Amino acid sequence: QPRQPRQPRQTRFCGEACRAAAASDPASHSPMACALMQVARVEDATDETVSAMLFLSRLCALLLSARAGDAGALRRYEAFLSLSDGNRDIILEDREYAGWLEEVCHRFAPCLAEINQIDEIDEIDEIDENEHVGEEFVKMACLKDLVNSYGIRVPAALGADCGVLRGTALYEEASRFNHECLPNVARCDDFDQSTSMKFIALHDLPEGEEITQSYFPLDWGVSDRQTRCRTVYGFTCTCPRCVMDERTVMDSVMDDDGMMDLDGYIAVFLLKYLCVDAACEGTMVPLRPLMVSEMVSDGDGDDGRNDGRNLIDGTHACNVCGRVRTEAEFLRGLESGGDGDGGDGGD
Repeated sequence: QPRQPRQPRQTRFCGEACRAAAASDPASHSPMACALMQVARVEDATDETVSAMLFLSRLCALLLSARAGDAGALRRYEAFLSLSDGNRDIILEDREYAGWLEEVCHRFAPCLAEINQIDEIDEIDEIDENEHVGEEFVKMACLKDLVNSYGIRVPAALGADCGVLRGTALYEEASRFNHECLPNVARCDDFDQSTSMKFIALHDLPEGEEITQSYFPLDWGVSDRQTRCRTVYGFTCTCPRCVMDERTVMDSVMDDDGMMDLDGYIAVFLLKYLCVDAACEGTMVPLRPLMVSEMVSDGDGDDGRNDGRNLIDGTHACNVCGRVRTEAEFLRGLESGGDGDGGDGGD
């Protein structure tokens, strides 16, 4: 059967307030971004490719607003330009990604032609028109998005499996945090309530210590970690965990008894901060005492999630699925050689 042309999707909003806010923001679903998507070659494109073109259309709308004299748009566009695009030579060695990037350039070409025909805008010194609206603009933007964006997960409360994404987001300051495979902070957010992102310290941090995050789930093995660092971010990770893993030819995998095949601090770190649900890629983050009093019971109390128990210091909750584990449960699991869940299902 011949493939049917892909039909443009109607953007949906939770309410008129959100629709109006999106329309007034050039970097959101503004009239210009919508107009550009009408001429983009979306037929038979994958969801990933359409998502990239939607991102590019919004970035172009932001650029046009900046050229038109919008100071706020100019600051946001310059902030985007300041983001790293990684080691592009290494990243583009991936033939599959390089081929996909060429496809995006081809499909988005009509949009670039539309932008270059707009001559009623006043060019400003900070932005060179000819430098930022060609094929190189598309590649630069996609590389910056690849290296710096954060995935927005579908909330576990909606019944989605861990790891299901509904979009990405870029943050100027958060994107500058360096990576380490034994990070000292974890990201927490709730995009249904706010677009703000916060990072919670996993343990006490000495004054002056660098804040580091993990760019991928903590349970990845050293080979996968090094491959991702090189092919996506363009660097070789030399953090203490990678050095030890490579020197001892060990990896962060579970053995037949459910214990991490690592020794000492690294093993305890992973047991403490990996989500107790093996199917989840989240990180267990400490709950502040203030948050304990705000917990709301889910009514069943049998899945280890936030069930209104009398939590104390040392209680952790997964930043992805929301599962809760007390310090006592972790210690019982550690002593019994289990997975840190205490073996009681959280009851």
